[in-house]
Amino acid sequence: MLTACIGLATVGIALLILSTQFGLASTTRTYQNLQTKITSASDRVTNYQQSVGELTASSRLAAFAQQHGLTVNDGNIKQVTK
Repeated sequence: MLTACIGLATVGIALLILSTQFGLASTTRTYQNLQTKITSASDRVTNYQQSVGELTASSRLAAFAQQHGLTVNDGNIKQVTK
């Protein structure tokens, strides 16, 4: 009888350990997926910031104005920095 109780307790503890390991593996996978999404979003933000910098460069705006027969009035240009 004692042997059966010890055997059942051992099986119960083993099942508890396995369940905990599966839960930990699932949580780790979720964490890694979130880290990948965060890295991807951060890269996109960096690319967008670079695009904004390129598109708003004063030399590009001056070239666009010249191509379309416009003149740039530097007195009307405001530069804002963060």
